[in-house]
Parts: sequence; C-alpha cells; structure tokens
Amino acid sequence: MTVRNRDKRPTLDVLVKSDNEPNRPPIARAGPDLAVKGGARVVLNGAQSSGPDGDPLRFEWTQISGNKVSLLDPDTNHPSFVAPRVSVMRPVRFRLRVTDMKGPDTVKGADSVPGHVSMWIEP
Repeated sequence: MTVRNRDKRPTLDVLVKSDNEPNRPPIARAGPDLAVKGGARVVLNGAQSSGPDGDPLRFEWTQISGNKVSLLDPDTNHPSFVAPRVSVMRPVRFRLRVTDMKGPDTVKGADSVPGHVSMWIEP
C-alpha cells in the first residue's frame, strides 16, 4: 500500500494481490523398475516427484505386493530395505503417494496420482 500526498490532495493507491489460483496436485514419480540381488540394500527413489506450485511435499511409500520387506523411512523420498534372499526370481511392487499441504483440504492436502515401481529380486 502506498499513500501519496501530491498537490496537498490525499490519495491512496492500493495494490491487492490475490492468491486464488487453485492448487495443482503434485506428481509422484517412483523411479524406474529395477532388478536386484537378494540380500542387497535397495534404495527407492521418489526424488523426481514434484509439486507444480512449488509447495513442500510429503511422501508415503507402501509395499503392495511381493515378499514382505521392512521398509525404512517410508515417509521420505529415498526409503530403503534389504531385499530378501530368494531361490527363484520374485517380483516386489511399491506405491508412492505424494501430498502437498496447500490443497483444498487443509488436513489432507492435495494428493498425487500414485506412482508405482516394480522390481525383481534375483537369487
């Protein structure tokens, strides 16, 4: 806001900035599919996920199929686990959900369409 007094006449210039742009949901990118050896430490990669509005993101990784693994730090963009030892090749699949807190629901935020990554665990 700027107040000017020219020629002894009061004037008031007001600049109103509206932040009514709708929030766009983030984009979940779970990384490429992989093949890993049993017993290896595996790091998932959601770092290419993005929010088109530049909002901070929250990550939620969930295993949706395959031999059960213990996922460490599933609320980060780089969780990890140790691939189970297997006697034959086995698939494992994960889902990545990305949320930003600027969405229309202030508790939930704006959700991405889930990203998925599959991997084959080799003997």
